[in-house]
Amino acid sequence: MVNIDLKARRKEVDDAYAQLIKEGQTSEELIKKQNDNSKRIALARGEILNYFAYLEHLLNMFLANYFTANDHSKYFEMYDLIFAKEYFAFSKKIELLDKIGYHKKDEFGNKYDGLVGLLKKVNKKRNLVAHGFQTHFTEPEVRLLSKEDSFTKLDDKFLSDFRKDADLCFWCLSDLRDHIAGIDKFEVKAKKKGAEASEG
Repeated sequence: MVNIDLKARRKEVDDAYAQLIKEGQTSEELIKKQNDNSKRIALARGEILNYFAYLEHLLNMFLANYFTANDHSKYFEMYDLIFAKEYFAFSKKIELLDKIGYHKKDEFGNKYDGLVGLLKKVNKKRNLVAHGFQTHFTEPEVRLLSKEDSFTKLDDKFLSDFRKDADLCFWCLSDLRDHIAGIDKFEVKAKKKGAEASEG
């Protein structure tokens, strides 16, 4: 059971609203601030959900390649019929990645240490943004209705931290996906450089 004093929270919001009116802001100005705030939250949500969809796509591709040994006919079935379905939550895919342990192979050294934890962190932020409700009328603040979650501002720092963590996840998953699919980006670049050198 969640212990939130909704009456106290409502009073806090009403008092803040009354204070702004006392300071001389008109109802129209307050409505504009509310609308601007809702747009800020919507933009943050859109950016995070769009980015997250691509991360999930990369993880789906890696898992489908892993389980089908690059058999393309089975790969697409595995992707479409299992990993792309709504009942296969991202958190379960992270668990599966961790249990497979592909990212822990000796040949990678410690290159992907912390990937699972970082994916969980990014997923938690995604869930907060996707399912959190707006809690303030002039601040981009959201929260989930659970004991352990507090009010979170979707401000520049939140977005910057998300981008940094999601970018790192993106590059790790992209590398792992390419590796398991037999695409060696570094080898391709080296061959390209070698070909250019021999032409020159």
